[in-house]
Amino acid sequence: MGYCFEDKKKLAQISKFVTYEAGETIIEQDSINLTLYFLIKGRVDVNIEGEKLTSFRGGGRLFGEMSFVNHTTTSAQVVASTKVIMLEVKIDEINKLDESHDRLLKELYRSVGEILAQKLVATNEMAKALMHKNETDSEEDLSEL
Repeated sequence: MGYCFEDKKKLAQISKFVTYEAGETIIEQDSINLTLYFLIKGRVDVNIEGEKLTSFRGGGRLFGEMSFVNHTTTSAQVVASTKVIMLEVKIDEINKLDESHDRLLKELYRSVGEILAQKLVATNEMAKALMHKNETDSEEDLSEL
């Protein structure tokens, strides 16, 4: 589906472009985050408890969606690994949108839902791999008896 011209125009009106230098923290782990971030240019690292989990590049990649949806503290730290340009949208601004912007709201929520679904699939794959590893380890332990 994607964002149409009118939606992009409204999104630009309620957001702001922000630049972060390499090494700057964008989101602190275990903090309250009330912003959705669109990574326009550059690369960021996602860290959990100081360990790098993944990184991703610009191109409009959305993040900050977990705390947007569940209104809890952030589960990871996001740090600029290069100079980055972000489009930041405060949740309060999104909440002010009325029914004349239904299409934009639907697209934002669809984007958030898609990312959460991708994360769930990845988490399930990691869980399966760990379960398989544990089964293999248990079989090896039994064979040693």
